[in-house]
Amino acid sequence: MNNQNLRLAILYLVCLGLFSCQNKTEKTTVNKNQYPVEIDFGNNFKNYKEIKLSEIADSVEYVKLENLPECMIKDAWSVQVSDSFIFVAQYNSLLQFDRKGKFIRQIGKKGRGPKEYANVYGLCINRDDQRLYVNAGKSQKIQVYDFEGEYKTSHKYFRNREFEMLDSVKVVSPIENFHGQEPLKLLVTGPDKDTLTSLFNTVKYPLQKGSFMISTSFERRFYRWNDVLHFLPSYGDTVFQLRALNEITPMYIINKGKYKLPVNSRIEYLKDYKKFEIKAAQYIQTVVHEIEDYLLISYTKANYEEEKRLALYDKRSGELFSIGNPDLKAYGFTNDIDGCENYIHQDIQDNRYMISYYPAISVYEKNEERIKKIENGDIQENLNTRYIDFMKSVKMDDNLIVQIVHLKKG
Repeated sequence: MNNQNLRLAILYLVCLGLFSCQNKTEKTTVNKNQYPVEIDFGNNFKNYKEIKLSEIADSVEYVKLENLPECMIKDAWSVQVSDSFIFVAQYNSLLQFDRKGKFIRQIGKKGRGPKEYANVYGLCINRDDQRLYVNAGKSQKIQVYDFEGEYKTSHKYFRNREFEMLDSVKVVSPIENFHGQEPLKLLVTGPDKDTLTSLFNTVKYPLQKGSFMISTSFERRFYRWNDVLHFLPSYGDTVFQLRALNEITPMYIINKGKYKLPVNSRIEYLKDYKKFEIKAAQYIQTVVHEIEDYLLISYTKANYEEEKRLALYDKRSGELFSIGNPDLKAYGFTNDIDGCENYIHQDIQDNRYMISYYPAISVYEKNEERIKKIENGDIQENLNTRYIDFMKSVKMDDNLIVQIVHLKKG
C-alpha cells in the first residue's frame, strides 16, 4: 500500500470512529432519562393543539349517585373510585356507593369517640389493601377503615387537611407557609406522629401575623404514577417523586417564567383578597398529573378568576402545548367519544381513571342551555345516544354526578 492509500485508509478509520462515537452519544442522550426534566411552560402554554379524548381513553362512564336523604352530598371534597366502589368525602361524612351509584353505607360516624371523626378533612385509599385513610379533623388522627366500613386503627397526624400515605403507616403532609417563616414544606411522619423525613422550605418572607388562605378543589398537590407518590408544592415549580423515605427525587421543573407568582403577590403575604385578586391576575397556578405519554398540567390564573385549562408535556418528544381551541373557548381534550364539550379532569386515579364530578343542578342547567341552542339553530352536535339519554335523565335535585374516563392501558 503506498503512502497516499495508507493516509486515505487512516482517514477513513478515523472518520468511522468519530461517526460511531457520535452515534453512541446521540443514542445515549435520547434514550437515557435524565432528571429533573425542565419544562418551558411560560413560553409554550399559549400554543394550542387539538388532542382527541379517544387518543388516550377507551370509554366514558357517567354515574348518578343515589338520591336518598341519608346520602345527599352538599360539597364533595374528594371522590375516590375503585373497581367496585365510589367513595365520597364531604365535611361531615364519608359515603360509599357501588359503581352503579347505589348507596351502600356511611363509613364511620361523626363524634369525638376513639373510632369517630370530628369532621372529614381529607381522604385517600389503598385499592390493593382495600383500606380507607380519613383525616379526622380536629382530633389530629388518621382513621383507617376497610372497604366493608369496619374501623381498623388510627394514626396520629400532623395538621393539614390534604395528605397522602407513603405506605400503610407513613403519613405525608404538605405544609403551608402562612406566616413566611415555615421551615418545612413537606413532612413524613410515623404512626406516633414522629418525624421520619422532610423537605426544607427555601422560600421565606417577613413574619406575617394572623393567617389568610384560599382553599379550592383545584389545588391538588399529590398524584400517583405507576404506584409511586409525586408531590408539587403550593406555588412550587418542582415535582418531587417520593419512592421511599430517603428517595425524594426532583423529577420535573415547570418553568413558568414571567407567569410565576412572586412571593409579595401571594394571598398569605398580602392578607387582602382585593389586592391579591388584582396582583395575582397576571400569574399562573398549576396542578400536575401523569399518564403513559403525557404530563398533564392543569392551570388557571393564580387568583382563579379564569376557567381551568390544560397543557400537555409530551414525554416522548419533549414538546409542551395547551389543548383545545381558544377561539371557541373550548379547552381540554376534544370529547369525540361522546361528541359533547371538551374535557378536563379533576383527578387521575390508579393509572386507569380520569375523574370529574359535578352537582346535578349544573349538569341539568347545561343540558337545558344545550337544548335551547339546538332549537335556535346556534349549534349542531353529534352526541351519541347513550350520552343524550343520560343527560335527559338528570333532574335538578339529583345527587352528585361522577364522570369516569377509562384510560387506555399502556
